[in-house]
Amino acid sequence: MSWNIDPSAVVALAAATIVAATAFYGHRVVRSNATLAMQLNTATAKTQATLTANVKLAEMRQAWINALRDDMAAFQSLGITPGLDPENQPEFYRLGTRIELHMNPDDLEYSELERCLHAFLGAETQRKKYEANRDYVAVCQRILKREWDVLKAEVKHIAAD
Repeated sequence: MSWNIDPSAVVALAAATIVAATAFYGHRVVRSNATLAMQLNTATAKTQATLTANVKLAEMRQAWINALRDDMAAFQSLGITPGLDPENQPEFYRLGTRIELHMNPDDLEYSELERCLHAFLGAETQRKKYEANRDYVAVCQRILKREWDVLKAEVKHIAAD
C-alpha cells in the first residue's frame, strides 16, 4: 500500500506544529522574563533605598561633626580669653553642655573630654587656661579625627556598593 502524502500538507503541518510550540514556549519565556524583570526591579529599588539612606546618614554624621567642631572651637576661644570669668559667661556653660550632649557618654574619650571642659572652668590664671587648652585641643583633635575616619569609611562603603 502506498501513501499519497501531499508534501505541502506535511510542510503545513510542520509549520503549524512549530508555530504552536513557539507560542507555547514563547509565552513561558515571556512570563519568565517578566518575573525576572520584576525581581530585578525590586532588588534595584531596595539597593537604591539602602544607598539613599546611607548617603543621608553620612550627611547627618558630617553635620554632627561640623557642629561639634564649631562648639569645641567656640568653647576653647572663650576658655583661653584673658581676664574672662567663666562664672559670668553663660555662653561658656552653654557651649560646654552642647559639647557634652553631642558626645556619647560611652565614648572612650568622653571622660577625658569632660575633664578638660571642667579644667577650663577651674582655671583661675592665664597659665592654667593655657595648660587646660593644650589637653583640651588634643582630646578634641583625637575625637574629631576618629569621627572623620568613621565617616570616610562609611562613604567608601557606600561607594563600593
